[in-house]
Amino acid sequence: MLPRLWTLTALVLGSCEQVREPEVLRGLAMGTTYEVKFVLPDQVSNRGFVETRIREELARFDAVFSTYDSESEISRFNRHDTGEAFSASEEFRDLAGRALELAQKTDGAFDPTLGPVLRLYGFGPGADEHPDRPSDALIDEARERTGWRKIRVTPEGSMFKADGGVELDLNAIAKGAGVDRISSALDALGCGSYMVEIGGEVRCRGIKPDGGDWTIGVRGPVDLEPRRQGLFIARVPLRDRAMATSGSYYQYRQLGEGRVHHILDPRSGRNAATEVDSVTVVAETCELADGLATALMVLGPKEGERVLARFADDDVRVLFHLRGSRTGAGRTVEHRWTFR
Repeated sequence: MLPRLWTLTALVLGSCEQVREPEVLRGLAMGTTYEVKFVLPDQVSNRGFVETRIREELARFDAVFSTYDSESEISRFNRHDTGEAFSASEEFRDLAGRALELAQKTDGAFDPTLGPVLRLYGFGPGADEHPDRPSDALIDEARERTGWRKIRVTPEGSMFKADGGVELDLNAIAKGAGVDRISSALDALGCGSYMVEIGGEVRCRGIKPDGGDWTIGVRGPVDLEPRRQGLFIARVPLRDRAMATSGSYYQYRQLGEGRVHHILDPRSGRNAATEVDSVTVVAETCELADGLATALMVLGPKEGERVLARFADDDVRVLFHLRGSRTGAGRTVEHRWTFR
């Protein structure tokens, strides 16, 4: 089980008036934690009915996409031989297809086949726990078993591998897709006010019971000077929008004399040589925000501008949190919103 990683934290705004408090549901799913805050719709008097619906949706999602479950559909696909069609469920086929489309639109900066390389650094199920960085030879060998072009999804519902060693790891997009799934379930129940968060990825509907927007905080690097640790680098009001953050300071390991974080450049098998500490993306769906945040961590602001132009119709907003020059007082940072 992955540790709880607080990329985003819902901020509670005070009110002088007596307002209806949202219901709160917390638990574990998809190898991480989740939290759902919702106002019961008028036609639903039993909180337990909504809870059951949410837990059923999360269990179904895990049964398809959890790489920690050896019997999940994605795990069975990863064990599947080359050449023969894998008969995929509509849900698995569709998300895999959208992940491959995102890989194409980001020129491979997002790659859902990177699992073998991630394991070399100690990330993900079945990861190696070596104290040193993997050698160039090991990285090159693992990269031979990656490549989003080696997987094909047909409109008829079949999936094919061009290489038996290639596998899918949709964790860089699945939490966002899971948030969207729960949001859709709440919409279907008539919930007009909610906040859904899975592993730090979040989507909000409507306004809070006190009349204000749901406001989501983005935490800064953990190694900022002590007086600034735990502070938010941004507070983002969300209404009928989703947000996801990827950062170098949320999942990382100390390997040898340096630190390696879990967002690797698929083109090199190493952390990208950019000045980016984190990327926050606001979009209509959490799935898109989740996947784009990962890709933009790899690309950085300059390359990212070119790729973001392809998402001009998606009303995407991006916050790059950049490393600054180091001084005796600590670290300076720059954050910049880019509107699309």
